[in-house]
Amino acid sequence: MLSYEKATANDGEQLTQIAYSSKRYWNYSNAQMLLWKDDLTIDSNYILGNLVYKVFNQKTCIGFYALKFDDNENCYEIDHLWLMPENINKGFGAIIFKNIIAQLSELKQKRCTLIAEPNAIGFYKKMNGKIIRSFESKIPGRMLDVYEFKTNQ
Repeated sequence: MLSYEKATANDGEQLTQIAYSSKRYWNYSNAQMLLWKDDLTIDSNYILGNLVYKVFNQKTCIGFYALKFDDNENCYEIDHLWLMPENINKGFGAIIFKNIIAQLSELKQKRCTLIAEPNAIGFYKKMNGKIIRSFESKIPGRMLDVYEFKTNQ
């Protein structure tokens, strides 16, 4: 059974390592990883300014997620959802995602958005995501889809 713990300002280094390890799972080059350095770095200001939760399987931290309010969309964005590589494709992502949707429902949110990692679009489709737009990524010629997910509100 998974459990969730609100991240503290001191968790930034651990969360950054998880984000980098998870992104590397998709075999990006070092040059590509450098493009995302700022996006994957989690600092104390980010943790204190957003809803950031560590995910545990028993007593082991296996990943984290972060919800950031998007004023333009007037809803939360799932800004981060990362699992340590050894925990990918084991069903944890779906459990965490359902927890996120339940949490957003408790916050009286009707929907949320997410900018999808292209290698994970199959997962987001399984989670009933609907593409609402696309834009060019930091890798020229590659598009990123923005998904919308409905909550139970």
